[in-house]
Amino acid sequence: MTTTNENAPAATEAAIQNTSNNSIVSISATPLKGHDFQIGCDSAESDSGDPIVSKERQRFTLKQFSLNGQSEEMKKQMLEDKYILGRIAIYGQYTVFYASPNVGKTLLILWMLIKAIERGEINGSDIFYINADDNHKGLTNKVALAERYGFQMLSPSYNGFESAKFFNYIQSMIDDGTAKGKIIILDTLKKFTDVMRKDTSSEFGRIMRAFVLRGGSIICLAHTNKHKNPDGKSVYGGTSDITDDADCYYMLEEIQVGPKTKTVRFENRKSRGDVDKTATFTYTTQKVTNYQELLDSIQPLSESQADAIAEKHAIDSSLSAHKEVIEAVISEINNGTTLKTELVQAVAKNLCVGKSKVIKALEQHTGTNYSKGHRWRCSVGDKNAHMYSNIPKGLDNEYKELM
Repeated sequence: MTTTNENAPAATEAAIQNTSNNSIVSISATPLKGHDFQIGCDSAESDSGDPIVSKERQRFTLKQFSLNGQSEEMKKQMLEDKYILGRIAIYGQYTVFYASPNVGKTLLILWMLIKAIERGEINGSDIFYINADDNHKGLTNKVALAERYGFQMLSPSYNGFESAKFFNYIQSMIDDGTAKGKIIILDTLKKFTDVMRKDTSSEFGRIMRAFVLRGGSIICLAHTNKHKNPDGKSVYGGTSDITDDADCYYMLEEIQVGPKTKTVRFENRKSRGDVDKTATFTYTTQKVTNYQELLDSIQPLSESQADAIAEKHAIDSSLSAHKEVIEAVISEINNGTTLKTELVQAVAKNLCVGKSKVIKALEQHTGTNYSKGHRWRCSVGDKNAHMYSNIPKGLDNEYKELM
């Protein structure tokens, strides 16, 4: 639903949902020029046909758009600073959570949502969880949860709800003044906009911004790119417009996956407010009889516990990523090649890899503590010569003292 102020002398723009092809069409009015910028004036012409400007005619001014004098009314629309999901999503903001498939984003978001309802931090009746990424069995289980805890579960093709009309629904809430205090969760984002296109992603952000400015809250669950960055961290999928427009966004990283449990860390990449930089949870990977049992297995971890697990995960990941180079370096050192330049050249040649890859592995696994992922130590000799020697398996900090 779009309203137009005919008295406003400026280009207007409205998002229109084209239900025939599910695309968003942006229509802009022709910009006003010349004497069209004059408002509230009489028109007259001279004998020659040229316009005569009346002294009473008002010239265009930006003052007509000023918000001055409306602060008291705006204060009534303000929301108190409080959290929706632990301390990682703030009431009245637009927040996005990115994760690769099967990390557990839906599970963890639902768990935090339920805990917030149980603590009385948010009202279940104000929450609209739009599940657009589930099969019938999964949706049925989540509807049962919504019934139990008092929040609303919606899904495309049920009860007349259409993803293609989502912008219309949001605009209606804005126009009707019913956005304030409402929390909408989109699972997942790609079902409501094309994240690979800048125009549609930007339009999505514009409408979400209008919703939060009217007191609503938007939480989106989104997918990461299948390729990680050079540091092994996840990268958001799609263009940067979503993250540029959001108030806050997190990446969910798996920091431990074992035969019995999985540990997932929320890592903040952008914020506008006092949110936690990280939040870490563990949950069972064993077979459960129902979804509630899976929810009940979730345990939040302290910062120190999470750091210890994250460190071990980083070590194991590096050892796995550099396994071939590590084995080759150890072999060359055992064969008497200990000078860095010769060592790098020999390993690169034997494995047919670039020297930069060998140097990276060499540097990351140099130290004195085997349990920290170190596999050799380095000493500096004459003329700054770097000499390497292997660390025997099982020796940690004591090895440096023995040398």
